[in-house]
Amino acid sequence: MPLVGMVVLVMVNSDSLASALHLIIRQVRGLAPISRPSMAYPLTFRFRTGVAISLLSLVLFLVILIITNNLGVGQQAVDTSQSSAVQLAATQNAYTTSITRFLVAYLITGVVFGALIIGVIASRAVVERRQQIGMLRALGFSRVLVRRSFLLETGFVVLLSLVIGTALAWWLVSEIAYATSKGFAIPVLPTLGILLGCCLVSFVCTVVPAQRASGILPAEALRYE
Repeated sequence: MPLVGMVVLVMVNSDSLASALHLIIRQVRGLAPISRPSMAYPLTFRFRTGVAISLLSLVLFLVILIITNNLGVGQQAVDTSQSSAVQLAATQNAYTTSITRFLVAYLITGVVFGALIIGVIASRAVVERRQQIGMLRALGFSRVLVRRSFLLETGFVVLLSLVIGTALAWWLVSEIAYATSKGFAIPVLPTLGILLGCCLVSFVCTVVPAQRASGILPAEALRYE
């Protein structure tokens, strides 16, 4: 329920988020012409975008939750003079690490499926926006700009998913650590690896639809119904 609530809250305020992102993107010379067209499609079909964000952020939430809870909370500190205690703590930490790796590897398949969903949405967008793409090409947009537009659109959706899933997972684990009076530290490297991997897979799934969109001829697209 908190995850759904955060998705709804983000989608309700997505216009403000898109405007803020537009102010940042337009400072980049190669992305300035496509900053607004890239945000128009996700904000037009909010339900479809919200479903994609919910699925991807849910899987990311579970992955980050497991990593942070098992590796960032309550790491045992023992006296090195007690060899038996040291061995017990090392065994427990190794067992926790093994379980964490297994669960994360299992849930990563969900991340892949979430990225594939984004690729499917991008493929659908190529069909639905065929005339729009033709108009952009007729106005002088190059194939590179059309391709960047689709990748930027995917980046917007993935960014919202990453922020929602990661922020909610960190908040929940911090509350658990505070309630149990345990230390809390964010496992930076594992979390960063998961987030970068999710971005990479999502962009790979979008490359093919973006390439198809960039190859649309303006004359054929404008006659398309």
